[in-house]
Order: sequence, then structure tokens, then C-alpha cells
Amino acid sequence: MAGQMRRAAYVHLPVTARHEVVVLPFPGRAPAFVVATGGTVVTFTLPEVPDTSHVGFARRLADEASRYAAEVERRWRGLPALAQQEAAV
Repeated sequence: MAGQMRRAAYVHLPVTARHEVVVLPFPGRAPAFVVATGGTVVTFTLPEVPDTSHVGFARRLADEASRYAAEVERRWRGLPALAQQEAAV
């Protein structure tokens, strides 16, 4: 095959009254990161021996979650999104 097409999965999880985000540490093995909304659960797990790419993914996940939290709080307070505010400057 000349070029392989990469498959991508997109999951839309609407936040409901029954949402949860949790890290489950396990002694002697990799932790799990769980996002649950309603009846849908998404779990991120690592191989037993993580490498640099796994550390990078975890850091990017933390950074994006922090940005998401900031945007949610701005919306809750009635402030413009950061991207809109930066564009106006």
C-alpha cells in the first residue's frame, strides 16, 4: 500500500449532572485516567513501561485540561474567551 490512511476516532461526551474525572493510581503498575459522563466512560491507560511520548501526552493532556478549565470559568463569569480577547488586542 503506497500510503496508509490514519484512522481517527472522535468522541463527543456532553457534560451532565453525572460527570466525573479521576486518576486511579495502582501500586506496581501504570495509573488510569478516567473521564465519565452519563453512561459513557473513556479510560486512558499506559503500557507497563511508559516512554518519552507517553510523558509528553500526559503533559499535553494536563495543559489542555487547564486551558479548558480557564475557558469554562471565563464563560461562567460572562467574560470573553481568551482567543477572542487576544484577537481584540
